[in-house]
Amino acid sequence: MKPIVEYEDKKLYLQKGSYPNNRIAFLLVDEDDELWDDLSINLPDKFVMENEFFINPRIPNDLREKLFETDVFMNLFRTEDNYYNSAYVNKNLLKNYIDDKYYIEIWETEWHRDAGDGFMYVYSYEDFDTALKHVRKLKDDYNYAAIEIINNNNTLYCFADNEETFYFDSDKIVCVDEKLSNDYVDKWNEHKELPIKEEKIYCKRNGTFVGIDNSSGNCWVEEFETEKEVQEWLLGKEKEYEI
Repeated sequence: MKPIVEYEDKKLYLQKGSYPNNRIAFLLVDEDDELWDDLSINLPDKFVMENEFFINPRIPNDLREKLFETDVFMNLFRTEDNYYNSAYVNKNLLKNYIDDKYYIEIWETEWHRDAGDGFMYVYSYEDFDTALKHVRKLKDDYNYAAIEIINNNNTLYCFADNEETFYFDSDKIVCVDEKLSNDYVDKWNEHKELPIKEEKIYCKRNGTFVGIDNSSGNCWVEEFETEKEVQEWLLGKEKEYEI
């Protein structure tokens, strides 16, 4: 991707992410992919519109001017009190400066995995769900030791040791087989050591999805029709269900 600006003899590139409260986040990195500075700052107590973010006050004014000249970022409140403190994102232009696609990295065998010798799959994907479908087909067809889905240098999904781990910001969920899921609940009921340390897991059972949330130590269990529903429940649905 091309740099968003050149500043002080450095080419600066954009990386996109999100804060724990799901607000948009932007980083400025140099040609070596090293952090130059945060472009955005998280102010959770202040209201922002969709696609709006607060600009890090450390960003020099002349750099802000250069960034606004790209038209990727727009400021609509140029008053003396809040001049350039917030910005809106032009999504149509943003894609010229940031790689927001999903990539698959593969480790063929345990030896390759231990050696860190993986390779990037030839195709990229516009959305996570499509990438996940391809990953699951690849692991079933070729029995790879490990596979990851990566977006903006962040691992969103990892298959290894016959488990699928989904990473959602600061939370993670593990998809396991039915036998391990049953063993987890049995061991909890018997007050024995759990077979895995994860607190939020689910499995597919007879065409439905069974979620287990042990993050409070109470081992709540519930059944759902779709994978999306069980993941959303594990990510913080307020209603709790007891075994």
